[in-house]
Amino acid sequence: MGVGIYFTLLDFGLPASLAVLQAAARAGASLLEVGLPFSDPLLDGPVIQAGHRRALAGGEVPWADICDAVGEVRRTCGAARVSVMTASQLLYDPIRAARLPPVDGILVTDIAWDRPSPVMLTSPRVWFLSQGVVLAAPLPPPPEPVSMVYLTRVQGITGADQAAADTTAQAVRRVRSQTPVDVWLGFGASTRADLAAADAAGATGVVIGSAFVSAMELRARELGSGTPDAVRARVLAEAAGAWVDALVRP
Repeated sequence: MGVGIYFTLLDFGLPASLAVLQAAARAGASLLEVGLPFSDPLLDGPVIQAGHRRALAGGEVPWADICDAVGEVRRTCGAARVSVMTASQLLYDPIRAARLPPVDGILVTDIAWDRPSPVMLTSPRVWFLSQGVVLAAPLPPPPEPVSMVYLTRVQGITGADQAAADTTAQAVRRVRSQTPVDVWLGFGASTRADLAAADAAGATGVVIGSAFVSAMELRARELGSGTPDAVRARVLAEAAGAWVDALVRP
C-alpha cells in the first residue's frame, strides 16, 4: 500500500520544504504531491491553506526558482513519484507553463474532470475525481491522457481524521474499469487504519496532507521564528522522516 505525502513548496522556507519532501521520500513515501504556493488554494482545508500563507509570506518568489525547486525534488527523491498540485492561473502563460519541469503528473484543481486542460501541461494530467461524480452515472474515459487518478475519500475539503465514505470501494472499482492507471485516495486520511481501508478498497495508495503538515507546523513552532534556515531544514527533515517511517513501518 503506497503512502503519498502532500507538502506545499516554500512552506517554512525553500530549504525546509525541499528537506521535508526529500526526507519523506527517504523514509518510504512512494508519492510526493508538491503544492505550488497560491493565494487562494482550492479544495484545501485550514491546515493546508495556512501552509500556502506561510509559503507566500516571504514575498513573491520568481517562477524560475519555483520551477527549479520542483526539478530538484524530482532529481533528489529517488524512486518516489512526484506530482504537482496547482491552479490553472499559475500556468496561464505558455512560457510559464513550459518552464515547469516534467514530473509524474500535474493535478490542476480548477479544471473540470470531464474537460481537457485549457492550459499547456508539461506532464501527464492527474485525473481528479470525486466519488459523487464517479458514482452518479457511467464514468466516461478521461478527457485526455492521464498518469494517475486522485479520488476523494470524502466529499468536501481536505482535513485529517475523516472517515472514508462507505462507497469508496465501489468508486475505486468503477474508476479501475475505465482506466488502468494508479488510483490514489485523498482527503481526510491520516492513520495506518486509513491505509488498511484503502488497501481493502483496491486503491494504489493514500495521499496524506493535513495530518503531515500539522506535524511539521508543530515542530516548527517548537523551534521558534528565529531559528536559522539551515537548522529549521535539518530539524523538520528529521521530523518528516520519523513521521513517515512510523506510518509505513510494518
